[in-house]
Amino acid sequence: MASGSAATTLASIANDAWDDIVELCRSKLSEEDFENVSSVGSLEGLIAYSKALLEDCQNDPRAYDIGRLNGFIAQLRTFNGTFEHMLRANPSVTAPLWGSIQLCVQLVQEGADVLRIIVDMFTDVNYVLPRIDVYSKTLSSRSESLTRSTLMLLIAEFACLVIVYYRENPIRNIVVITWTPFRPVFERIVARIQQTARHIEFEAHALAMQDSTTRYEELKRLLTSVQKDKPEPKTSCFCVSRPRNPKFVGREGILKEMDTALNPRHHKSKKQTVYSLFGLGGVGKTQLALEYLYVHKDEFPVIIWLSAETTQKLDQDIREATSRLGLVLEQDKETESKLRAVLKTWLKETDIPWLLVFDNADQPKLLQEYWPVAEHGSILLTSRNPASARIRASGYPSKGRQITPLNEEEGAGLLLSLLQDDDNQEDFMEQDLSEVEPSESTYSLACRLAEELGGLPLAIDQMASYILETGSSLASFLDVFLSFQNKSHFLLESSNPNLDLGYSHSMSTVWEVSLSRVTSNGRHLLELLVFYDPDSIPESLFVDGAKSPPVNTPHDLEWLANKLQFMEASKSLFEQSLVTKNKGHSAFVLHRLVRTVTLTKMEAEDRQARFNEAVHLIHRVCPRLSPDESYLNRHWPTMRLYLPHILALESQYREQGTFAPTAELADILTSAAWFLMEQAQLRQSLEILATAKSVGLATKTGNEFMAAQIYVLYGVIYVDIQDRDKAFKALSTSLDILKETDGCDELALAAGYNGFGYTAMTMGNFDVADEYLKMSVGLREKHPSRNPGMLGICYSNISCLRWAQGQYEDSLRFAEIAIPLCEGAYGVAGEKTAQPYWRKGNTLIRLGRLEDAFTAHMRALDIRKEATPGGFKFAASLHKVAWIFAQQGDHASAEYVPVPRALLSKAISIYEATDERKGELARSTYLMSAVLKGMGKTENAEYAKAVAAQLRKGLTGLQSEVNDNQESYDLLVSLLER
Repeated sequence: MASGSAATTLASIANDAWDDIVELCRSKLSEEDFENVSSVGSLEGLIAYSKALLEDCQNDPRAYDIGRLNGFIAQLRTFNGTFEHMLRANPSVTAPLWGSIQLCVQLVQEGADVLRIIVDMFTDVNYVLPRIDVYSKTLSSRSESLTRSTLMLLIAEFACLVIVYYRENPIRNIVVITWTPFRPVFERIVARIQQTARHIEFEAHALAMQDSTTRYEELKRLLTSVQKDKPEPKTSCFCVSRPRNPKFVGREGILKEMDTALNPRHHKSKKQTVYSLFGLGGVGKTQLALEYLYVHKDEFPVIIWLSAETTQKLDQDIREATSRLGLVLEQDKETESKLRAVLKTWLKETDIPWLLVFDNADQPKLLQEYWPVAEHGSILLTSRNPASARIRASGYPSKGRQITPLNEEEGAGLLLSLLQDDDNQEDFMEQDLSEVEPSESTYSLACRLAEELGGLPLAIDQMASYILETGSSLASFLDVFLSFQNKSHFLLESSNPNLDLGYSHSMSTVWEVSLSRVTSNGRHLLELLVFYDPDSIPESLFVDGAKSPPVNTPHDLEWLANKLQFMEASKSLFEQSLVTKNKGHSAFVLHRLVRTVTLTKMEAEDRQARFNEAVHLIHRVCPRLSPDESYLNRHWPTMRLYLPHILALESQYREQGTFAPTAELADILTSAAWFLMEQAQLRQSLEILATAKSVGLATKTGNEFMAAQIYVLYGVIYVDIQDRDKAFKALSTSLDILKETDGCDELALAAGYNGFGYTAMTMGNFDVADEYLKMSVGLREKHPSRNPGMLGICYSNISCLRWAQGQYEDSLRFAEIAIPLCEGAYGVAGEKTAQPYWRKGNTLIRLGRLEDAFTAHMRALDIRKEATPGGFKFAASLHKVAWIFAQQGDHASAEYVPVPRALLSKAISIYEATDERKGELARSTYLMSAVLKGMGKTENAEYAKAVAAQLRKGLTGLQSEVNDNQESYDLLVSLLER
């Protein structure tokens, strides 16, 4: 009876909320707009509208933002559906909510910049819509509060505000003139939505914990999640982004030899086989590899292509491969090291025949961390390095073949194949050959030209494009080519170290001929492309990078803002085969030899100018740290897209040694290094940080914040690898830079104080830490609306400090202050929000409140499982929850047996994937030994204990019998993760 009464009250509250939405829309909107929003019959109508809009702009810059909008609306449907059965509202009542959102989007969708701002706001809302599918089970029958219904009202208010704002401000002025003063109004609504969502989670969690069985049910849910959240891998996958060359000819003997070496059907025993195609650039190694893959794709259920030029490109392709193979559920949340381990493990354990290709593997040592340790499988390498043919795989020697230029007949065959274009083959073969000597035929002319081109497939391809585009005969083209060749011999020295010996003259001539047919903008575009990573240069780099206020755009780049001029420039490069296009990813692909020749032939002054422009374009699209944004987490997809190109610019800057440093270069290098740190790629981050430091110090004047951030990043990395002296020195330098800056932003100074205090705490300098953390809080409290999440992080750090000082009541107080600040800024499920929950849980343990500690640590674990599955902090939370449960669990209980062991197994597997967390691995392994002992598995327990002792001895030199307790193993871990 009581249950029915509660449900009735709940339905009444819900319908009142819908009435409030109607009145809100009526009061905020004009009569015409209210009629429009009231005409949308259902949420499904809104969904249909947004899907249709997405289909209409597939090849439009707006597509990405419309896609994000669809994600928000899908989440809205889930949120609404969980309590829709209580509303019983007719469509005329619910329509204004869905209609207000639809009209809001209709008004702004024509302007890409405005659309992005509004979708960013909706995305912020999306992040905080709570997990209603879980909470509704608790709330629907046990609470008369319907806080969640107010979320709908707030979303409607946000949409109405956009409509009114847009009506009052013309599209041409909305961003530049009027947006800045209005943004806080929108942000306040989003903050209210976040606060409401937080109340829902608190309410549900509090009610749930009243049940005596909840603790065990939560653990069962977590255990099921850990054990069952495993994707079902696909049994076939052709993970090759490059297309097949339809004009490929010849090389039959090599293709047969490759098949004999690589195809398991030719081998009696199961073994890993390796075959290398090595030779100078431009001879067709990559095209030969692609031809083999496409011919034999049905014989290898799984084929994976990895670009092996740098670790970042390897990791990028592995991310794509693990996603397409279905090896991870949410690859965007996984670190590179984790995905690397996942792929290697799958290749080792699967019985499915697979072929792995390492393209451009010029540095065999680079492959060590990526090489699959398996007794089976096939591996194909392309490389300029002959040493690639001497790699031993699973004890078996590899095989290889040096690929040389095409001989005269093969070259002629390729040339004629390329000239027999679908639209030109008949005309070409029937050309008037009156200019040709009677003894010469079309074939002999093709042989002669192929010889002049040095048998290089790349050169032959480009010259075929020229002949087709100009309509030349072979005979007349030979005359043109020879005239260019005479000029090129003194324009380019064959001893140039950047070019392959013997090919420089041929490629130089090809370059001269091809460029004679390219527009001036086309040449400009090519000279920009050569500074980026050649494998996949996104068009968005030029399209989005050129969108900026004219005052900030270099004059020479203004033409990029004209879409027609950009398309014409691109077309002229495609026509001469100087670049190709990866249509699936809207990206340019540039052959390395074209890149090298183009760079070599540029004058020093032009090279500097183009380098600066290439940096400028990246700078426009690259997310950057600021006093108002301290992390790059929400920009990870964008950073992954542009990281290879930032690294290419860094390499060019370092290797050239003559480029002038710029503040923009310092900015993008620091962003890249920070992103790599957030991805736990500390070694790679330090490598690029060295260049960022050099450039940042040279351009420090006027860019002091970024120079300071470089030292902050050094400090963060050194803290992580427990080199506290270097960390303290780096953060001291950062603080000195900020203090010496005239008019330094107080939030920048607050960040410096926080970092300095944080490091002092890890070193045990608690008084210094207390002083600087308090100064950081004092500055941030002066600016409560700017970066409020960092104020929460500061309070969280003070909580940790008080915990380390033994002041547990104060520690708990500061953690509870930090939690709502972090939830409001980063979302209730944001990764940074887990930190104060972790601090709170640790403090409650010291206060002896294990039940409450369990609740706090479960909250941190839930967040980390969703935000950073496979990360070290997730593993730390697994360890902590297992430890709490082990303190109170009945070791003989059937319910107890699987839980802590499963949680610790997951944590240990994460730590084992890296060499950087041996202390954490030793600690979790020692706890596992105690758990196994309690379960009566004495032999397994002793083995785990011995492994833990060996790990500890390697780190500290302590023998196994010394300080044989959990506290001793806790000391192997950073203060911040104990």
